[in-house]
Amino acid sequence: MHEDLQSETWQGWRAGVPDLPDPQPQRDWRRLAVAAALLLAMALGISQPWKGEEVPSYLAELLTDPQDASSVHSMRRLRRGEQIETGPGQSARIEVAELGHLTLDANSLLSVGDSNEIDGEHYLRLERGAVTASIFASPRIFQLGTPGGIAVDLGCVYRAEIESDGQTRIRVVAGAVSLEALGSRVYVPQGASVWARAGKGPGTPIQDEADPEVRRIVRMLDSGAVFELESEEFQSLFDRARPADSLSIWHLMTRAQGGYRFVYAKLLDRLVPMPEGFEADECVRAGTEGNAAWRELQPWS
Repeated sequence: MHEDLQSETWQGWRAGVPDLPDPQPQRDWRRLAVAAALLLAMALGISQPWKGEEVPSYLAELLTDPQDASSVHSMRRLRRGEQIETGPGQSARIEVAELGHLTLDANSLLSVGDSNEIDGEHYLRLERGAVTASIFASPRIFQLGTPGGIAVDLGCVYRAEIESDGQTRIRVVAGAVSLEALGSRVYVPQGASVWARAGKGPGTPIQDEADPEVRRIVRMLDSGAVFELESEEFQSLFDRARPADSLSIWHLMTRAQGGYRFVYAKLLDRLVPMPEGFEADECVRAGTEGNAAWRELQPWS
């Protein structure tokens, strides 16, 4: 656009060139007027519904056989506000230009969101069913909305499922995801999962290979259970948690109030000792150098 304006600019406006240009055909002045209007709109921040390639679009292929990538039933471009739905025995592949793709399971619904609502460039929303995202981009470029929160891609492969009870489950296969909702965010690394429910935000991330009893206790805590400090549940956490389970203990500690925070801190210190040179209080308190140093020591960090 700037090149168009440069070639059409009245030369008499330039310093040291007082002469008027030769008269231009009327159609050139109309072109100049349109270009000037576009430049003014951009300067004022006026959004244009016809921005063309500036608005992301996604190539979607509907497959009749989920196991056969060549079984393309139909193909179309998805733009903001549009949806793709799969029926029984179908799947869909959605290309995210230069970043990767998503595979939508049967009986699922995916829509294209408005990227102006997020701090990234690509925003898709899983409305129903399940999808696997294989995205390799800079952090936060791609984000997937779910009923339980927004899964912010940190360069990874992950699966999002809306379960029969309405909860959303995010399971990370490679890389990491930040699940964010209601002012809260949790870090979900490779080999871990997190559950979230609409209106409540993300739960506590947990390793997929954690002891079943540890998993049960974490889910109970996420459901609002309150255990006494001398309870069997806390004792089980102390007995069964592995260093890898510090992922769950860390998130429980950061959310806990009062004395409970130091109960989790004691367990975390047993799994991954606090860094030397810092007081325990500083290591526990978020936003401090000690807390950041302790997190760096975690095997999942």
